[in-house]
Amino acid sequence: MTESSIRRKQPVDAAIKTLAATGPRGGLTHRAVDQRAGLAEGSWSYHFTIWQVLLRAAADRLAEVDIADATTLPLTGTASAEKPR
Repeated sequence: MTESSIRRKQPVDAAIKTLAATGPRGGLTHRAVDQRAGLAEGSWSYHFTIWQVLLRAAADRLAEVDIADATTLPLTGTASAEKPR
């Protein structure tokens, strides 16, 4: 992973954490994202020019994390198509 892609993930992960902590209308601001990411004010806009792009990246990141987590879960249920008796 390149340094640029790591830096790009910082505001995305910060946006996810901010949304989780405050809700979608509770404080997802430019400043909150930058502070949570430990970035200088206005830094997120270097990678994401508008909020919609940042929010889409956050949704994509959540899906990426969920898929990665799902691959580590044990499989449950029966492998057979037969109904249990």
